Amino acid sequence: MQTKKSLDRTALVPDPNTGYLIPDYFGTANWAYSPPLRKFLDSMPGLGSSSTNALGQYIPIAVADTTTYSGSDYYEIAVVEFKEQMHSDLPPTTLRGYVQLSTTVVPGAHIALTHNGVPILKGDGTQAYGVDAPHYMGPAIITTRDVPVRIKFYNLLPTGACGNLFVPVDTTVMGAGHGPLGHDAMPMHYTQNRANIHLHGNNTIWISDGTPHQWITPAGEDTPYPQGVSVVNVPDMENVDDPRDGIQTLYYTQCTKCKADVLS
Repeated sequence: MQTKKSLDRTALVPDPNTGYLIPDYFGTANWAYSPPLRKFLDSMPGLGSSSTNALGQYIPIAVADTTTYSGSDYYEIAVVEFKEQMHSDLPPTTLRGYVQLSTTVVPGAHIALTHNGVPILKGDGTQAYGVDAPHYMGPAIITTRDVPVRIKFYNLLPTGACGNLFVPVDTTVMGAGHGPLGHDAMPMHYTQNRANIHLHGNNTIWISDGTPHQWITPAGEDTPYPQGVSVVNVPDMENVDDPRDGIQTLYYTQCTKCKADVLS
């Protein structure tokens, strides 16, 4: 019978480009890379900081700005890369998720956001601050029916090679490898730090639907494809139509009978 150690050895194959041993992602089951985990050890993260579990996990509750756009709840939300411990038997896991950004109206805890110890900067070069620290599945936006929600969305993921996903990517799938310019573009591939927001269960206008063609890349990314072909910003929100600023505006009507909406 194979031990975990022997299984680890057999799961490594030479990288054709560098010769280094790398995990055989496509020939070995994913569970082979996880150590044995004790069941039912950690409680689920609760809603709000008062419901923190033993790992320090909780789901932050987003704070609405009700003054910037009269009649609407407004939030500035960013996608970032961060680490969080998901189980007592595991080290911190690298994740990509959302965080509410501090503004003059909603400063919150004003936490300086970092990636691997390096400050996360907005496209204008200023430090990005969070209303709370990034947490898995957060922040939760609690809405009222028929009160529109407006979001200014920032893509603050790493750029360049650091922006590549930390899980295998099949670049043969349409939209994941070469772009339409083919070999005439440099770099030739779509980047792996593209992001957009899709809201389930709402009667959403098409420009804010978060389709596969409505993604944006971080500001400063070196790519001939800075945003998807269907990106259209909200006309009555601030002008962020520069395709390379890493910002997108979204509008949700909240005219729905659904009990729960999910941002993904």
